[in-house]
Amino acid sequence: MCVTGVVSQAGGDVRAPCQAEGADGEVPPGGHGARLEHAITVLGWDRVLFGSNMPIDRIGGTYTELIAALKAVTGEAAPEDQQKFWAGNAERLYRL
Repeated sequence: MCVTGVVSQAGGDVRAPCQAEGADGEVPPGGHGARLEHAITVLGWDRVLFGSNMPIDRIGGTYTELIAALKAVTGEAAPEDQQKFWAGNAERLYRL
């Protein structure tokens, strides 16, 4: 869940949390949640959305662990912001 690919498009620097990732790609405990929090702070709720490489990429944990970490961050957000993250922004982006 490294978000470096959005740096040039978003005009913000979201690279710092990704540097916590080890050379082998292992995500430190709590890493996914910290990365999402940073991305939301830098980009705002209108520019973040859920995505995953599961089931191919399990180096950062299981799908259940990933979803739990993301829900821990999004769970306190306003319902409209949660909807943007889990589906709305993707629907808008892909014009679904």
